[in-house]
Amino acid sequence: MKIDDVIDEEFPIARKLVYLNTAGVGLIPKSVVNSITSYFKRTLTIPPYEELFHEYGKLVEDARREFGRLISASRNEVAFQTNTSTSTNSVVQMVRWKKGDNAVFDDLGFPSDTYPLIALRGRGVEARMARSKSGYVSPEEYERLIDKKTKLVMLSLVSWINGMRSDVEGIARIAKERGALVMVDSTHGTGYLDINVKRWRVDFLATSNYKWLLSPFGTSEFYCARE
Repeated sequence: MKIDDVIDEEFPIARKLVYLNTAGVGLIPKSVVNSITSYFKRTLTIPPYEELFHEYGKLVEDARREFGRLISASRNEVAFQTNTSTSTNSVVQMVRWKKGDNAVFDDLGFPSDTYPLIALRGRGVEARMARSKSGYVSPEEYERLIDKKTKLVMLSLVSWINGMRSDVEGIARIAKERGALVMVDSTHGTGYLDINVKRWRVDFLATSNYKWLLSPFGTSEFYCARE
């Protein structure tokens, strides 16, 4: 089957228009809609205990393993949330902040990644914003701000503002040398860009599925390094 035929079959709306806004909300393939519909139809005739619960468990483990493969992590390092913001807030609240600590982010990051860090100012934590130049935030700009009191560095793999791709590996190297944790929001890159959390040496990564992963709202993965 030709790729055009596959696209027409999986995305009937493509017969009527050319869709270019996956960075906002991705289209859901017909096969995904059919799978979800079939899954819920079974609950009309099969009680949850025991058969379906065993299937639920297998689905969860399969999804954890598959997402782990996608980002080069083990399945035991993958959990699920409703959205990326939940994971971001969980990490920010988990860090043991002390007065005088600082967090570093940039001016091209997503608001739900940025605001929780700015809110730390009320606890005596400095929120340091790396500034973009000509639409790019360099590792050198991060290096200027990260020091021994930096507890967390927050990055967007791809900026929602202009599509900038962060040098995650380079920035994470600087952060690790100075003892900081690193979190990546990969929502705008997961599904079409290479992601390798081990090579990058990041501690946390979160993504939402309704963009390039072509899934419904309300599903999200969260990676936490075993260490």
